[in-house]
Amino acid sequence: MIESRENLEDKSLPLICLEEIKEAPLERGGVSKAFNIRNEEGLTIGECVVDIKERTVQMSAISIIPDYRRKGYGKAAYLEIGKQFSDCKFTSDRYNSLSDDAKGVWESLIKDGLAHKTENGYAMEEEENGET
Repeated sequence: MIESRENLEDKSLPLICLEEIKEAPLERGGVSKAFNIRNEEGLTIGECVVDIKERTVQMSAISIIPDYRRKGYGKAAYLEIGKQFSDCKFTSDRYNSLSDDAKGVWESLIKDGLAHKTENGYAMEEEENGET
Protein backbone atom coordinates (compact mmCIF):
# COMPACT_ATOMS: atom_id res chain seq x y z
CA MET A 1 0.00 0.00 0.00
CA ILE A 2 1.32 3.44 -0.93
CA GLU A 3 0.55 6.46 1.23
CA SER A 4 0.27 9.88 -0.35
CA ARG A 5 0.74 13.46 0.85
CA GLU A 6 4.12 13.25 2.53
CA ASN A 7 5.93 15.32 -0.10
CA LEU A 8 3.03 17.21 -1.65
CA GLU A 9 3.20 20.98 -1.65
CA ASP A 10 -0.60 21.19 -1.21
CA LYS A 11 -1.16 19.79 2.28
CA SER A 12 -4.90 20.46 1.90
CA LEU A 13 -5.25 17.31 -0.20
CA PRO A 14 -6.61 14.31 1.67
CA LEU A 15 -4.36 11.47 2.73
CA ILE A 16 -4.87 8.40 0.54
CA CYS A 17 -3.45 4.93 0.14
CA LEU A 18 -3.26 3.07 -3.16
CA GLU A 19 -3.57 -0.68 -2.89
CA GLU A 20 -2.66 -2.66 -6.00
CA ILE A 21 -5.41 -5.20 -6.62
CA LYS A 22 -4.74 -6.53 -10.11
CA GLU A 23 -2.09 -6.69 -12.80
CA ALA A 24 -2.69 -7.92 -16.32
CA PRO A 25 -0.66 -7.90 -19.54
CA LEU A 26 -1.72 -5.52 -22.29
CA GLU A 27 -2.41 -6.93 -25.74
CA ARG A 28 0.29 -4.89 -27.46
CA GLY A 29 2.90 -5.11 -24.70
CA GLY A 30 3.12 -3.51 -21.31
CA VAL A 31 0.95 -4.08 -18.29
CA SER A 32 -2.28 -2.74 -16.79
CA LYS A 33 -2.45 -2.22 -13.02
CA ALA A 34 -5.58 -1.60 -10.95
CA PHE A 35 -5.54 0.07 -7.53
CA ASN A 36 -8.09 0.60 -4.78
CA ILE A 37 -8.07 4.18 -3.52
CA ARG A 38 -8.48 4.25 0.27
CA ASN A 39 -9.13 7.30 2.42
CA GLU A 40 -7.46 8.14 5.73
CA GLU A 41 -9.84 5.77 7.57
CA GLY A 42 -8.94 2.90 5.25
CA LEU A 43 -12.31 2.92 3.47
CA THR A 44 -12.17 2.10 -0.25
CA ILE A 45 -13.54 5.23 -1.89
CA GLY A 46 -12.63 4.46 -5.48
CA GLU A 47 -10.31 2.75 -7.85
CA CYS A 48 -8.03 3.58 -10.75
CA VAL A 49 -6.37 1.71 -13.57
CA VAL A 50 -3.12 2.65 -15.25
CA ASP A 51 -1.55 1.22 -18.38
CA ILE A 52 2.24 1.03 -18.38
CA LYS A 53 4.19 0.57 -21.59
CA GLU A 54 7.89 1.24 -21.95
CA ARG A 55 8.47 4.47 -20.00
CA THR A 56 4.92 5.84 -20.26
CA VAL A 57 2.09 5.49 -17.74
CA GLN A 58 -1.44 6.39 -18.79
CA MET A 59 -4.40 6.78 -16.45
CA SER A 60 -6.96 4.68 -18.30
CA ALA A 61 -9.74 4.88 -15.69
CA ILE A 62 -10.48 6.42 -12.32
CA SER A 63 -13.67 6.30 -10.31
CA ILE A 64 -14.39 7.94 -6.97
CA ILE A 65 -17.57 7.15 -4.98
CA PRO A 66 -19.96 10.13 -5.40
CA ASP A 67 -19.86 11.20 -1.72
CA TYR A 68 -16.07 11.65 -1.99
CA ARG A 69 -15.93 13.55 -5.28
CA ARG A 70 -14.71 17.16 -5.45
CA LYS A 71 -12.78 16.74 -2.20
CA GLY A 72 -9.29 16.23 -3.65
CA TYR A 73 -9.17 12.42 -3.65
CA GLY A 74 -8.89 12.17 -7.43
CA LYS A 75 -6.09 14.73 -7.59
CA ALA A 76 -4.30 12.99 -4.71
CA ALA A 77 -4.56 9.68 -6.63
CA TYR A 78 -3.15 11.25 -9.82
CA LEU A 79 -0.25 12.72 -7.85
CA GLU A 80 0.43 9.43 -6.12
CA ILE A 81 0.46 7.54 -9.42
CA GLY A 82 2.85 10.19 -10.77
CA LYS A 83 5.07 9.77 -7.72
CA GLN A 84 5.00 5.96 -7.80
CA PHE A 85 6.00 5.95 -11.48
CA SER A 86 8.28 8.99 -11.27
CA ASP A 87 10.74 7.48 -13.74
CA CYS A 88 8.04 7.41 -16.43
CA LYS A 89 6.11 9.97 -18.43
CA PHE A 90 2.55 10.12 -17.02
CA THR A 91 -0.09 10.95 -19.64
CA SER A 92 -3.83 11.32 -19.97
CA ASP A 93 -6.01 9.61 -22.50
CA ARG A 94 -6.76 11.59 -25.67
CA TYR A 95 -8.27 14.97 -24.81
CA ASN A 96 -11.57 14.36 -26.64
CA SER A 97 -12.18 11.12 -24.71
CA LEU A 98 -11.58 12.55 -21.21
CA SER A 99 -14.45 13.21 -18.83
CA ASP A 100 -14.97 16.75 -17.58
CA ASP A 101 -13.84 15.57 -14.13
CA ALA A 102 -10.58 14.16 -15.52
CA LYS A 103 -9.95 17.38 -17.46
CA GLY A 104 -10.54 19.29 -14.22
CA VAL A 105 -7.90 17.28 -12.38
CA TRP A 106 -5.37 17.76 -15.17
CA GLU A 107 -6.14 21.52 -15.36
CA SER A 108 -5.60 21.74 -11.59
CA LEU A 109 -2.24 19.97 -11.98
CA ILE A 110 -1.31 22.48 -14.71
CA LYS A 111 -2.31 25.37 -12.43
CA ASP A 112 0.01 23.94 -9.76
CA GLY A 113 2.85 23.67 -12.29
CA LEU A 114 2.86 19.86 -12.16
CA ALA A 115 1.59 19.04 -15.67
CA HIS A 116 1.19 20.56 -19.12
CA LYS A 117 -1.03 20.25 -22.17
CA THR A 118 0.16 18.18 -25.09
CA GLU A 119 -1.09 18.00 -28.67
CA ASN A 120 -3.57 15.25 -27.71
CA GLY A 121 -4.08 15.56 -23.97
CA TYR A 122 -2.03 16.20 -20.83
CA ALA A 123 1.23 14.94 -19.34
CA MET A 124 3.53 15.02 -16.36
CA GLU A 125 7.15 14.47 -17.34
CA GLU A 126 9.53 12.36 -15.30
CA GLU A 127 11.06 15.34 -13.55
CA GLU A 128 7.61 16.81 -12.81
CA ASN A 129 6.53 13.48 -11.27
CA GLY A 130 9.53 13.48 -8.97
CA GLU A 131 8.60 16.93 -7.68
CA THR A 132 5.17 15.77 -6.38
